[in-house]
Amino acid sequence: MALTFRTRPAIAVAAALTFFAARPGDTEAVEPEPLVVFATAQTGETVKVRVYFEADRLVAGSPTKFAVVLDIAPDWHINANPKGAEFQEETAVAVKSKLGTKLSAVRYPPGTDLTIEGLDVPLKVYDRRAIVYGTITPPENSGGQTESIAFGVRYQSCSEDGRCLAPLVEKLTGRLAVARAGETVTPLNAALFRTVAAKVD
Repeated sequence: MALTFRTRPAIAVAAALTFFAARPGDTEAVEPEPLVVFATAQTGETVKVRVYFEADRLVAGSPTKFAVVLDIAPDWHINANPKGAEFQEETAVAVKSKLGTKLSAVRYPPGTDLTIEGLDVPLKVYDRRAIVYGTITPPENSGGQTESIAFGVRYQSCSEDGRCLAPLVEKLTGRLAVARAGETVTPLNAALFRTVAAKVD
């Protein structure tokens, strides 16, 4: 799915970050280790977006798991993927890269039903926290190089009182070293990826 990469600038962060606290009862509200994180330079008013990786480096020719964590402000929601109604702008993740790293196996969480008076079908939405998982795979000849990656995360925020903001694409950019095939990488963010290993392998 093509996304237009624009709006807010972003930075790559490889140090401690203050992350939204987990909420009791959230099944996937685990707190990732704050390492190798692509993060927006300025948090949006309604959604905070972070991208986490399962290792400190990519591996040439092999997939590396990532997680896009969207924390949604109270009294707001964003549209799910897949969407419930045709007019909804569904949440979507896309990737651009310098060396040709490819995006695959994207898994969006199931949305919850939101019934609106006058609509024949319920809307599908995310609230509080949504985590999108997937993999990125650098080319086989990219070992020993550094990959520049841009994640585009599109979402539309709507309030509980029915006010919707314009769809927004957050651009999260950063650089990751690419290990040669067979080289050892350091695992990161184990708690975040443990429950979804089978989904994105």
